[in-house]
Order: sequence, then structure tokens, then C-alpha cells
Amino acid sequence: MWATRRFVLIDRTAIGALGTIKDVGQALGPIVVGLISSMTTHSQAFLIAALIELAALGIANIVFKMLKAYYKAPVGHVRGS
Repeated sequence: MWATRRFVLIDRTAIGALGTIKDVGQALGPIVVGLISSMTTHSQAFLIAALIELAALGIANIVFKMLKAYYKAPVGHVRGS
């Protein structure tokens, strides 16, 4: 009985911490965009947002290529054997 209560408390704490991190991340997006758009013109703000997205796409592309190369099996090797 006590072990069950302990796990429930740990689980609730972890979910609460994860929820807080997600809330902070979701709240920072509009704040940062608001700061960028207040310092630039409307068209420059869209250009900056597009460049940020392109940079994120480039980073994701590099990471996925690295993961593909890391997990690629050598020639003649069968995974799981």
C-alpha cells in the first residue's frame, strides 16, 4: 500500500514538472515573437520567423543524417542475430 502511494506521488510530481516545462515553452514562443515584431517591421518579422524555421529544418536534417549513419548496419550484417 505504501509503495503504491509513493509511486503515485512520484508519477504526479513528474507529470507536474513536465507540464510546467511544456507551459514555459509554449508561453515563450509568443513572447519572443512579440519582442521580434516590436523591434522590426511587419515584413522583417516574417523574414526572421522564416529564417528561424529554415535553421531548425537544417539542424533537424543534419541530426537525422547523423542518426541514419549511426544506426546503419554494416554490409552483410543482419540485425538481431
